[in-house]
Amino acid sequence: MAHALGNRYRLQVRAGTEYDPSTHQEVEVNGRINTLVGDWSTVNVAVRVQNYHANVFMLQGSPSSSPRTNPYFDHPLHQDDLISISFSIVFHHDINGSDLVFGNDFDHPIRHKLPNAFKVMEMMVKNHIDPSIEIDAYSDTPSIFSPVLASASQFRISFEDPPESQRLNRRDIILEGSDTRGGQEIFNGQGIPGTAKERRAHFQSQENREKFWFFEGVQYCADFSNAYLNVTDLCLNLPGYQWPVHHLVDSETHELRYTLKSQVTGRIFLVVVFSLDLDEAEADNLESELDAARRAEQLEEETEQWTRTMRG
Repeated sequence: MAHALGNRYRLQVRAGTEYDPSTHQEVEVNGRINTLVGDWSTVNVAVRVQNYHANVFMLQGSPSSSPRTNPYFDHPLHQDDLISISFSIVFHHDINGSDLVFGNDFDHPIRHKLPNAFKVMEMMVKNHIDPSIEIDAYSDTPSIFSPVLASASQFRISFEDPPESQRLNRRDIILEGSDTRGGQEIFNGQGIPGTAKERRAHFQSQENREKFWFFEGVQYCADFSNAYLNVTDLCLNLPGYQWPVHHLVDSETHELRYTLKSQVTGRIFLVVVFSLDLDEAEADNLESELDAARRAEQLEEETEQWTRTMRG
C-alpha cells in the first residue's frame, strides 16, 4: 500500500489569491517565499512541513528543490509542530475582525468519506484544540473555519507597510505582538493580551472581534501551525486518537484546501492547496487497490466487534 502511494502520488503545494487553480503558484515547501498579488490583498506566504521528503508512504515532495525541513522547527515554539502556513498580508480594503476566517473548504461532499466516530473527533477538536471552530462537514460544500484572531498560533502587526526587503522571508519566525509603535497602540488600546494563548481566549468573544479592524495598508502577520496534521504520513493525530486518512484518497478527494476569506462578502485573500497529484495512467489500478484496502479495514473492524460481542 505504501509502495503504491509512493510510486503514483507526488505531494505538491500551490497558492494563490483566488480559487481558480490556473492562477496558483507552486510553493517550494520549507524554501522560498511566494508573493501573491490579488484584487483584495497582497500576501507573502511560507509553507513549512516537517520531514517533507521522509515519510512512511514514500511520497515524494514536489518540487524536488524543497528542503526536507526548515530551521522553523528548531525554534522552541515549534519543536512539536508538523506543519505551518504563515503569511504577511496587506489588505486593499478594511475588513472587520469578526469577518476574517481561515480554514478548509471543499467543492464537493465528503460525508461519505467520514468515519463513524467523526462527531466524537469534532468534539475533541472543539474541546482541546480550537473552541471557535465551526465545522459543517455534511453539506454538499463542506467547510471547517475559525476566526483568524481566535485561532492563529501567532499574530503580529506592522502598522506601517514595510518595504519588500522587510517582508516575510524564508527564515522568519512570526512572534506574537507588534514591531511598530502604532501596532502596539492597537494592542494596548483594545486591551488585547500580550501572549498568544491569552489573545486567542480574548477573541473567543464575538464582541471583542467586532471591535478589531484589519486596516487597508497595514501589514498583519499570522502563523497557523499545529502538531496534529501529518500531511506526509497521511495521518491526523488528535489527543489520544490517531486517524489514518490514506484510505480517503481517490481521484476526487486528493486535495486539502486552506482558505483565508471574509465570511461576510466571500472575498478570497489567500488559498493554499495541498494535493496528491496522481499519475493518470495509474489511477484505475490505484483506485482498485484503495477499494480493496477499505474493504479489508472494514472487515477487520467488523471481526473485532463480533469477537468483543461473543466475549461478552
